[in-house]
Amino acid sequence: MRRSLLLLVAPLALASMAACGDSGGTAVDCNLNPTLPACQGVDAVGDVVADVSADVNEACSGSARRCSGSLTQQCISGVWTDLFRCPVSQTCQEGFCVGGSGCSCDGKVCGDDGCGNSCGSCASNATCEAGQCVITPACTCGGAVCGFDNCGNSCGTCPSGQTCNGGQCSGGTTTCSCGGALCGYDNCGNLCGTCQSGWTCSGGTCVETGTTPTGVGTCVDILDCIFSSCADLPDPQASTCQEACYTAGNATGQYEFDAFIGCANDCGSDDFCFADYCSDDQAACYFDASGPGGCFDILDCMDYCYDGDDACIYGCYEASTLAAQAALLGLNNCLSAACPDATDDVCFYDAIDYQCADHVYACQMN
Repeated sequence: MRRSLLLLVAPLALASMAACGDSGGTAVDCNLNPTLPACQGVDAVGDVVADVSADVNEACSGSARRCSGSLTQQCISGVWTDLFRCPVSQTCQEGFCVGGSGCSCDGKVCGDDGCGNSCGSCASNATCEAGQCVITPACTCGGAVCGFDNCGNSCGTCPSGQTCNGGQCSGGTTTCSCGGALCGYDNCGNLCGTCQSGWTCSGGTCVETGTTPTGVGTCVDILDCIFSSCADLPDPQASTCQEACYTAGNATGQYEFDAFIGCANDCGSDDFCFADYCSDDQAACYFDASGPGGCFDILDCMDYCYDGDDACIYGCYEASTLAAQAALLGLNNCLSAACPDATDDVCFYDAIDYQCADHVYACQMN
């Protein structure tokens, strides 16, 4: 019996001596004593690394968290996964580091406490900056017709052959011109210039705000007024009526009307001349807005408009660029000149291939 007791006690005594390290001068046999502190790994902050090899592959559910000594773990894809180790001044509780210094959510509503613990989250329209939720600014293109807005969203693309420069399209086969305008946009949607504070752009020129001695009508309003009110009047009443319609237009409307009617008068009865040279001025007169769409986008959009729904058709045009608007008007003007009978399909397809081929190409490029 005495011999048996010695056999049981001796290993424990040797192990205790080995744990004393240098004082005993005896090397530790970790194969025999794997649980001794001297046989466990020590990390950079001096914490003993717990032996968690037994539950590395242990199954778990959801996004639960737990502690393994000072090591935080989270359930990811059904397996406990190591996250980070708590500093020596903190303890791990339920998968989070708590206590110690330098860890605080004081004054914070989002982000973390400096130790990896969440202080809260922000709404979808806000971002966390320095512990506070800041509303994300509204996304806007600010007049750009291509490139990206301040949120990284597309403002549109340029027609084939053109490049985007500063939010505007330039180059390619379309000749972009401001036509003498000092402000506003050219026929490609590029900025021609801006006015100083207190002045507004009117008809391509800058005028002092509130001093324009004209009406409020646009170019197309002037045209509608003339055709609806003055068409059946004899002279001189017709001329007086037309002058009244013109005076009711604003400066921009009058400027666009002069350019459009001037081009039409120069072409006279030559309908192909009108199609070739007046479409840009016609588009500027007819439409008060533009968007990022192309020429074929207008046609696709109009497929959803009911017959006679002018508001829908105008909306389709104004969702595309000025160049696209002019290209489609030019094509329609050319087809009307080539085929007075709109029901003549043979004439229509011949015109597409021959007389109006240049306009078809312009629509493809814009």
